[in-house]
Amino acid sequence: RTGSAGEAFPYHLQAMERATIVGETTYGAGNPGGFFPLPHGLEIFVSTGSARNPITGTNWEGTGVIPDVETTADAALDAALALAYAAILETATDAAQRQGLEWSREAIAARQAPVMLDAPEIYAGAYGPRRVWLEDGELMYQRAETPARRMIPLGSDRFMLEGLDTVRVGFSVENGRAVSMTLQSLEQPDSVSPRSD
Repeated sequence: RTGSAGEAFPYHLQAMERATIVGETTYGAGNPGGFFPLPHGLEIFVSTGSARNPITGTNWEGTGVIPDVETTADAALDAALALAYAAILETATDAAQRQGLEWSREAIAARQAPVMLDAPEIYAGAYGPRRVWLEDGELMYQRAETPARRMIPLGSDRFMLEGLDTVRVGFSVENGRAVSMTLQSLEQPDSVSPRSD
């Protein structure tokens, strides 16, 4: 969708191998120009210049910037973030930083391929000051009088809370029923709440 000057930046970074371009092929409008009058009220667009990259010797006119990783425009940000997180994880040694990056990748995976629950009702119940219930087919979480948040399934009885990236909620399940909830945080120790209803 991007055209003209918006293509120049990714094109040159790609040519210099300074960036990985993610998304769709751009429009392909690399040459500036203008409209010139013709007889009988007609006009013609004529290029009056042409940018040239010193590495490629050409530009993106007619071809667009071809991404290194092709995906839809709507999915491009998540795809780029996933690549960036993976690259950082290759060298990151700090445990807290690594967990934050893994959780960020986990959130992206949940958006790209939502996890479907066969029996969400097994998690519904009270866990001390915390409450989980089904609302319009989705699990909701609330602690005391704080605002309720939608629970996004991650698989393996784990969830993230909508709008709260630094927290995960896990459940221990026995005989088809959740018996305790574990609240995980990037900032605090895990907190376990046995089922209380």
